[in-house]
Amino acid sequence: MSTAVVAYESASLNDRMKYAQTLAAAGDLIPKGLWSPVQRPDGSMGAPAPSPGKVLLVMETGAMLGLMPAAALQSIDVVEGRATLSARLMGALIRKAGHKLEVLKSGSIPTGDYSVTVTGTRADDGSTARSAPSSFSRTSRTRRACGRFGRGTRTGPWRSRGRRTPS
Repeated sequence: MSTAVVAYESASLNDRMKYAQTLAAAGDLIPKGLWSPVQRPDGSMGAPAPSPGKVLLVMETGAMLGLMPAAALQSIDVVEGRATLSARLMGALIRKAGHKLEVLKSGSIPTGDYSVTVTGTRADDGSTARSAPSSFSRTSRTRRACGRFGRGTRTGPWRSRGRRTPS
Protein backbone atom coordinates (compact mmCIF):
# COMPACT_ATOMS: atom_id res chain seq x y z
CA MET A 1 0.00 0.00 0.00
CA SER A 2 1.34 3.45 -0.85
CA THR A 3 2.09 6.05 1.80
CA ALA A 4 -0.53 8.39 0.23
CA VAL A 5 -3.34 5.99 1.13
CA VAL A 6 -1.96 5.52 4.63
CA ALA A 7 -1.75 9.32 5.04
CA TYR A 8 -5.37 9.70 3.93
CA GLU A 9 -6.56 6.88 6.17
CA SER A 10 -4.80 8.34 9.21
CA ALA A 11 -6.08 11.89 8.58
CA SER A 12 -8.77 13.33 10.82
CA LEU A 13 -12.32 13.71 9.52
CA ASN A 14 -11.80 17.48 9.45
CA ASP A 15 -8.68 17.05 7.27
CA ARG A 16 -10.54 14.67 4.96
CA MET A 17 -13.40 17.16 4.61
CA LYS A 18 -10.94 19.94 3.74
CA TYR A 19 -9.32 17.67 1.16
CA ALA A 20 -12.72 16.87 -0.38
CA GLN A 21 -13.51 20.61 -0.56
CA THR A 22 -10.16 21.27 -2.24
CA LEU A 23 -10.77 18.54 -4.81
CA ALA A 24 -14.36 19.72 -5.41
CA ALA A 25 -12.95 23.17 -6.21
CA ALA A 26 -11.17 21.56 -9.20
CA GLY A 27 -14.46 21.91 -11.11
CA ASP A 28 -14.40 20.11 -14.46
CA LEU A 29 -11.78 17.62 -13.26
CA ILE A 30 -14.46 16.05 -11.03
CA PRO A 31 -16.82 13.57 -12.76
CA LYS A 32 -20.27 15.07 -13.47
CA GLY A 33 -21.96 12.37 -11.37
CA LEU A 34 -20.47 14.05 -8.29
CA TRP A 35 -22.06 17.43 -9.06
CA SER A 36 -25.19 18.90 -7.44
CA PRO A 37 -27.15 22.13 -7.89
CA VAL A 38 -25.84 24.86 -5.60
CA GLN A 39 -28.22 26.78 -3.36
CA ARG A 40 -27.69 30.54 -3.57
CA PRO A 41 -27.90 32.79 -0.47
CA ASP A 42 -31.39 33.93 -1.56
CA GLY A 43 -32.60 30.30 -1.53
CA SER A 44 -32.81 29.83 -5.29
CA MET A 45 -30.91 27.06 -7.03
CA GLY A 46 -27.84 27.89 -9.08
CA ALA A 47 -25.79 26.01 -11.63
CA PRO A 48 -24.49 22.56 -10.62
CA ALA A 49 -21.01 22.33 -9.10
CA PRO A 50 -18.94 19.50 -7.61
CA SER A 51 -20.39 18.41 -4.26
CA PRO A 52 -17.77 18.13 -1.49
CA GLY A 53 -20.07 15.67 0.31
CA LYS A 54 -20.24 13.34 -2.71
CA VAL A 55 -16.48 13.67 -3.22
CA LEU A 56 -15.93 12.71 0.44
CA LEU A 57 -18.33 9.73 0.13
CA VAL A 58 -16.42 8.43 -2.89
CA MET A 59 -13.02 8.93 -1.23
CA GLU A 60 -14.19 7.16 1.95
CA THR A 61 -15.56 4.23 -0.06
CA GLY A 62 -12.28 4.03 -1.95
CA ALA A 63 -10.27 4.14 1.29
CA MET A 64 -12.24 1.11 2.57
CA LEU A 65 -11.10 -0.74 -0.57
CA GLY A 66 -7.47 0.43 -0.34
CA LEU A 67 -7.75 2.91 -3.22
CA MET A 68 -6.05 6.26 -3.44
CA PRO A 69 -8.53 9.18 -3.52
CA ALA A 70 -7.87 10.04 -7.19
CA ALA A 71 -8.46 6.42 -8.26
CA ALA A 72 -11.69 6.33 -6.26
CA LEU A 73 -12.94 9.51 -7.95
CA GLN A 74 -12.42 7.94 -11.38
CA SER A 75 -13.95 4.53 -10.65
CA ILE A 76 -16.71 4.97 -8.06
CA ASP A 77 -20.01 6.62 -9.00
CA VAL A 78 -22.78 7.96 -6.78
CA VAL A 79 -26.13 6.64 -8.03
CA GLU A 80 -29.21 7.71 -6.08
CA GLY A 81 -27.10 8.46 -3.00
CA ARG A 82 -25.13 5.22 -3.04
CA ALA A 83 -21.46 4.80 -3.84
CA THR A 84 -21.33 2.25 -6.67
CA LEU A 85 -18.23 0.52 -8.06
CA SER A 86 -17.68 0.69 -11.80
CA ALA A 87 -17.45 -2.60 -13.68
CA ARG A 88 -13.77 -1.97 -14.39
CA LEU A 89 -13.04 -1.43 -10.69
CA MET A 90 -14.94 -4.61 -9.75
CA GLY A 91 -12.88 -6.58 -12.27
CA ALA A 92 -9.63 -5.03 -11.02
CA LEU A 93 -10.44 -5.84 -7.38
CA ILE A 94 -11.37 -9.43 -8.30
CA ARG A 95 -8.09 -9.87 -10.17
CA LYS A 96 -6.09 -8.11 -7.41
CA ALA A 97 -7.43 -10.71 -4.96
CA GLY A 98 -5.91 -13.41 -7.21
CA HIS A 99 -9.11 -14.64 -8.83
CA LYS A 100 -9.55 -14.99 -12.59
CA LEU A 101 -12.25 -13.18 -14.52
CA GLU A 102 -12.92 -13.92 -18.17
CA VAL A 103 -15.32 -11.87 -20.29
CA LEU A 104 -16.32 -13.40 -23.62
CA LYS A 105 -18.06 -11.15 -26.16
CA SER A 106 -19.56 -12.25 -29.45
CA GLY A 107 -21.69 -10.79 -32.23
CA SER A 108 -22.51 -7.12 -32.69
CA ILE A 109 -25.24 -4.76 -31.58
CA PRO A 110 -26.18 -3.57 -35.10
CA THR A 111 -26.83 -7.14 -36.22
CA GLY A 112 -28.79 -7.87 -33.03
CA ASP A 113 -26.73 -10.85 -31.88
CA TYR A 114 -24.38 -9.26 -29.33
CA SER A 115 -23.82 -11.48 -26.30
CA VAL A 116 -21.56 -11.37 -23.22
CA THR A 117 -20.67 -14.27 -20.90
CA VAL A 118 -18.59 -13.80 -17.73
CA THR A 119 -16.69 -16.66 -16.08
CA GLY A 120 -15.01 -16.33 -12.68
CA THR A 121 -12.48 -18.77 -11.21
CA ARG A 122 -11.70 -18.61 -7.50
CA ALA A 123 -8.04 -18.45 -6.48
CA ASP A 124 -8.48 -20.56 -3.33
CA ASP A 125 -10.25 -23.68 -4.60
CA GLY A 126 -10.33 -23.28 -8.40
CA SER A 127 -14.12 -23.50 -8.60
CA THR A 128 -15.76 -21.60 -11.43
CA ALA A 129 -18.98 -19.70 -11.85
CA ARG A 130 -20.33 -18.76 -15.25
CA SER A 131 -23.03 -16.21 -15.94
CA ALA A 132 -25.81 -16.98 -18.35
CA PRO A 133 -25.14 -15.25 -21.67
CA SER A 134 -26.51 -11.73 -21.65
CA SER A 135 -27.83 -10.56 -25.00
CA PHE A 136 -28.27 -6.98 -26.15
CA SER A 137 -30.32 -5.92 -29.13
CA ARG A 138 -32.09 -2.87 -30.49
CA THR A 139 -35.61 -4.18 -30.35
CA SER A 140 -38.70 -2.07 -29.81
CA ARG A 141 -39.25 -4.03 -26.58
CA THR A 142 -35.84 -2.88 -25.25
CA ARG A 143 -36.49 0.73 -26.28
CA ARG A 144 -39.94 0.65 -24.66
CA ALA A 145 -38.53 -0.80 -21.42
CA CYS A 146 -35.95 1.97 -21.29
CA GLY A 147 -38.52 4.68 -21.96
CA ARG A 148 -37.20 5.46 -25.43
CA PHE A 149 -40.27 4.36 -27.37
CA GLY A 150 -43.74 5.73 -26.85
CA ARG A 151 -44.67 6.63 -23.30
CA GLY A 152 -42.12 4.46 -21.43
CA THR A 153 -42.82 3.38 -17.88
CA ARG A 154 -39.44 3.80 -16.24
CA THR A 155 -38.58 6.75 -14.05
CA GLY A 156 -35.38 7.78 -12.33
CA PRO A 157 -31.85 8.01 -13.73
CA TRP A 158 -32.52 5.44 -16.49
CA ARG A 159 -34.75 7.88 -18.38
CA SER A 160 -32.16 10.61 -18.76
CA ARG A 161 -29.09 8.59 -19.66
CA GLY A 162 -27.96 7.88 -23.17
CA ARG A 163 -27.49 4.37 -24.50
CA ARG A 164 -24.11 2.88 -23.58
CA THR A 165 -22.26 0.75 -26.05
CA PRO A 166 -20.33 -2.15 -24.43
CA SER A 167 -16.58 -1.77 -24.85
